[in-house]
Amino acid sequence: MKMLFTRIATALPANYAALLFCSMLCFINSIKAQPELTFTPIIQGLSRPVEVENANDGSGRLFITEQDGRIRIYKDGALLATPFLDISNLCSDGKYKGLISIAFSPNYKKNRTFFVYYLDYNNAATLAKYKTSKNNPDLAVKASGKVLFALPPVDTGDTKISMGNMHFGADKKLYMTISDGSYIDKVTNLSQATDVLYGKMIRLDVNRNDSPYYRIPPDNPFIGNP
Repeated sequence: MKMLFTRIATALPANYAALLFCSMLCFINSIKAQPELTFTPIIQGLSRPVEVENANDGSGRLFITEQDGRIRIYKDGALLATPFLDISNLCSDGKYKGLISIAFSPNYKKNRTFFVYYLDYNNAATLAKYKTSKNNPDLAVKASGKVLFALPPVDTGDTKISMGNMHFGADKKLYMTISDGSYIDKVTNLSQATDVLYGKMIRLDVNRNDSPYYRIPPDNPFIGNP
């Protein structure tokens, strides 16, 4: 930088060279300067939160997934005392277990349907759907729960295959990732195995009212492959 400035400065009048030098110093200082960061907690009293979602229903509420099996609502600047949904009695308990993810139907404002992904008390990776109360939008109807599937656990040396996530795509299909169970000093080949869903991203048409409440999209390249 110094050599570059010297070469340029020798070809410029003194006043221009001084101005150039000041400008370059300001530029260098602006690069070195770091922003001042502050930490301001806005929500207290949560238990093992793992995900935050918005239902896209215009309410501005945040739905917070607690790994213990509860979904809490942050509304109008406060955490509601009553959980939106409590399925802690259905979820297994452990560091890599419990309730993992929530996804709201693209048509949630009309059908009041949302989906949860959890590891149940038998350590099965479970996808289920629920409905929100007609009379209270801050409360789900636990009795409305329907299990789409529950994948039996695979022996990986430890039950650590619950991690994953869910989101709806622009095609209104549900995209769901399921861990392959790999962790420190333990690597599985479940991602390469085509006869299990662990270690995969799956895409489901969940706009179904009859059991099993989903179907495999017909353009899935693996459809019909045993």
